[in-house]
Amino acid sequence: MGLRADSDDQRPFSWGVDLYARMATEADSLSLITGDMERYAGWTTYNLEVSCRWVPRPEKPRQVVRLGAGVENISDKTYSYAREWLYAPGRNYFVRLAMSF
Repeated sequence: MGLRADSDDQRPFSWGVDLYARMATEADSLSLITGDMERYAGWTTYNLEVSCRWVPRPEKPRQVVRLGAGVENISDKTYSYAREWLYAPGRNYFVRLAMSF
């Protein structure tokens, strides 16, 4: 669930902003080790990504460079996925670069 804004993708350069939430409801899981029922609390994280898209050669529209940067779990909440042994990372930052040709 979130809000997204993008500029016109028909130009050689475009941008986007994505503010979104990821969430899971409370879950019960049967432990494969002890056989006990385990309960996992529900959680919600808030995330933000800013990205740009560049077509370096407009005559070849399939050649695209995408660059994005963002922050996940802005509120730095501790949570874990059901059936996961480790807690998910707290607030984290990322940079993403992708190229199509």
